[in-house]
Amino acid sequence: MALDNPDLAALNEADLQTLITNTVPEGRDLDYKLATYGGRDDDKREFLADVSSFANTAGGHLVIGMDEAGGVATALPGVALDPDAEIRRLDSLARDGLQPRLLNIRFHFIRLMNGNVAIVVRIPKSWSPPHRVVAQKSNRFWARGAGGKYEPDVAELKSLFAVAPSLATRVRDFRMERLAKIAASETPLRLSAQSALVLHVLPVAAFGEAAPASIQELWDAHEPCRPMGPIMGSSPAVNLDGVIITAADRAQGRSAYVQIWRDRRIEAVLTPLVLQRDGMQIVYSGDLERYLIEGLRSYMSAISALNVSPPFAILVGLVGTAGALLDDPRGGERRFDRALIVPSELICEGPASSLTGSNQAIASFLRPAFDEIANGAGRFHSRNFDAHGNWQVR
Repeated sequence: MALDNPDLAALNEADLQTLITNTVPEGRDLDYKLATYGGRDDDKREFLADVSSFANTAGGHLVIGMDEAGGVATALPGVALDPDAEIRRLDSLARDGLQPRLLNIRFHFIRLMNGNVAIVVRIPKSWSPPHRVVAQKSNRFWARGAGGKYEPDVAELKSLFAVAPSLATRVRDFRMERLAKIAASETPLRLSAQSALVLHVLPVAAFGEAAPASIQELWDAHEPCRPMGPIMGSSPAVNLDGVIITAADRAQGRSAYVQIWRDRRIEAVLTPLVLQRDGMQIVYSGDLERYLIEGLRSYMSAISALNVSPPFAILVGLVGTAGALLDDPRGGERRFDRALIVPSELICEGPASSLTGSNQAIASFLRPAFDEIANGAGRFHSRNFDAHGNWQVR
């Protein structure tokens, strides 16, 4: 379906016309509105009910300006209004009228040949449900099925309330299990050392109902993926879990891999992290941060090619760091006090493409993890940002 295009801004009138040509019906993830929502309290509550019903269930689209008969798209007259002002109004309603606040609602307007506009509202599946409508003295929950929105019963509400904490627990359990296996060298590639830099990119959908990708889909999307670090060359291959890309430099004693699982989770590992220099064990923060920035860019490019919907959990881990220095000791001796450094999870609410741009943008996103790594060695923050927040490796 045309609305599945991850680049919402690329949708045009022809895409909406295919909904009519293909007689696409409304359903769990799609709703048509001939006119936009009015300014009365009832109209505002109706919009918020529609938005929350999508967010509390599987996500979906509202198409404003589309006529229907029996729930099937029939014509695209559009609406006559200022699209920028209308989008600001609806965005403000969604931002202030739901609890908890729903992030990452996206709007796109299309100027039609007849001079009117159509507005497409993309509502992501929420991973912190349920969202209730609180505007205009309302206090109601909504869900969505094939027949449209409805108010869930007590059992369904209990299930919705259980989703967020269980997902968070599953993400953390997966992460700690993988770090333990990496520390024990139980990995798909024989690692060259006991210390490692680890990066996980986890689409939250992988812990829900998303169907697994085929091996061919993973293979077609793997091209941007490169193992982290300064190793030249890499070798992709199919394995039981999905697709793995490996690299090794035996002369330097380095090895690295990227595993893309069938559920589109990505694990990248580089060894060694701790380097031997003049009898000292050192982790260089500038190199570490650069490897993570470049790695995250390439893995999010692959995620984007796989058309995976946000949000994403971005997880950094350091293995085998106990007693190692952070950077050159001439700048003040700072040592890691434990073998496993596990910074807090970072959540990307936007599309994967939002983390495929400049080093500065990706460094700003990763900065909380960089600062926590520095904390693990007794520093207040990463030394590689200037007073204005610009990432500048020393």
